[in-house]
Amino acid sequence: KKFGVQLTLSLETIATGVGRLIGAFPSAIKGAVDHADALSKAAQKAGVTTEALSRLAYAADYSDVSLDELTSGLQKLSKAMVESVGSKTSGPAVAFRALGVSVTDASGKLRASDAVFNDLADRFASLPDGVLKTNLALQLFGKSGANLIPLLNSGGAELKRMANEADRLGITLSTSAEASSASSQCASNHCWSSS
Repeated sequence: KKFGVQLTLSLETIATGVGRLIGAFPSAIKGAVDHADALSKAAQKAGVTTEALSRLAYAADYSDVSLDELTSGLQKLSKAMVESVGSKTSGPAVAFRALGVSVTDASGKLRASDAVFNDLADRFASLPDGVLKTNLALQLFGKSGANLIPLLNSGGAELKRMANEADRLGITLSTSAEASSASSQCASNHCWSSS
């Protein structure tokens, strides 16, 4: 009889655990959809692809850089890139020249800001920590610049390695996954297109 009581208690414990897991499943899905949505919106604000931002965010997490700081820094970098093309004597233009980083490609078009970010990371990694590095970071990335220094100090090669790791681990959020996530969210909210 004691065995029967123990078996019943074990089955109840298992059933309770399974019930909790099943109950947590919708929350986990909603959390993933919310994360994908936040990342997509942040990428739009930063002017980079969702893939690029999710890869950089993975690396940033290891440097204790928040998604908000990264997004804000990339926004300021985009602005600095445009400003440096418009005025060769602007603060950002001088900073890019001092670091030896080009914001335009061979045809004169602006490069992707995440590619410029990687080039800047190579330069920052070789600079000694101090006033000059902090000033350059603030000039190119705005208020978030100082907080981005640990990430920039990783260097471009390490950022690429971490991007590959994010891809391999399935952490990189692709634009197609983002669209699928938006569709799932819309379906869960019962919003349907009339087209």
